[in-house]
Amino acid sequence: MSKLFLAPAAGRQDAYSYLRESVVNGVPEQFLTEHFTDGAPSKHIWGLTESLTGSWETVKSGDWILFYTRSNQYEYAARVVTTGEQPELGQEIRDKVLNPSSVDRDWTLLIFLEEPISVSVTGDHLSDLLNYGNKYPVRFIRVIEERAKRINSEYGSVDEFIAEIAE
Repeated sequence: MSKLFLAPAAGRQDAYSYLRESVVNGVPEQFLTEHFTDGAPSKHIWGLTESLTGSWETVKSGDWILFYTRSNQYEYAARVVTTGEQPELGQEIRDKVLNPSSVDRDWTLLIFLEEPISVSVTGDHLSDLLNYGNKYPVRFIRVIEERAKRINSEYGSVDEFIAEIAE
């Protein structure tokens, strides 16, 4: 059964541009071919810092990530292809593709994604559905099974929920 993760792509100065460049547009092939001899799992990549290792370790192929993008709105979802601890590739993406304004964050833990889809669900609706106090995630989080039961009872599964909110 697919799990659901929530990722903030708003709030921090560069977060939304990171989402656009690395997930929506995808990382340019020339950066990937240097790191994968048999081809990269995907060009759509989201990176996490080592401080989020515990959450990252629970991400599996087939899971979904919902990206919170602006005031009270989730606009993109992407299914996970695989994960990989790739500090060199992560650093190259940050330095040459994302051009971050801050150098204090690493992108050691990578999540390779299918092409993202447009979705529309408010932070209000999702926080009510999952019984969260916050309307948005303050960091990358896994929706725990207890809270995911509400999605399963109302929509049947995480996959059906994503299909319902897809535009």
